Amino acid sequence: MDKFNYLVNLIKDSVFPKFCIYCDEEGNLICNKCKQSLNSEIILACPECRQKNDKGNTCKDCSSSLDRHIALFNYKDNRIKKLIRKFKYEYMTQILDSLRPLVVEFLSEYDYLFPEATIIPVPLGIRALSSFSTEKSKKYHPAN
Repeated sequence: MDKFNYLVNLIKDSVFPKFCIYCDEEGNLICNKCKQSLNSEIILACPECRQKNDKGNTCKDCSSSLDRHIALFNYKDNRIKKLIRKFKYEYMTQILDSLRPLVVEFLSEYDYLFPEATIIPVPLGIRALSSFSTEKSKKYHPAN
């Protein structure tokens, strides 16, 4: 089966080559040069007032349904925004393969922050959610 998948992917990549979403270099959706330039800026802040603190906990003066807010990337970075939008709205799920090493490294380094955590991927708005197919939903939420 692995050989079959390899051949299918080889044919797909030959007919529909992948190009970096930032610099258009052929090969991957995010080339190594662009991946290295993505700043994984860990943001630990109160989910309500966005005041930074050492564990991302909710401030004493704030009230939130979330215990803490931890972000791996800063959405204000236009390159990160482009990446997330391609994943969310164009369903470029292959982006996950490019980002997986960064996420694994982050989770390993900051594992003390996640004793009982729920990791929430990029949330979808109502319109996007309604166009999100059941099959794709099951891929990202296996419990469904």
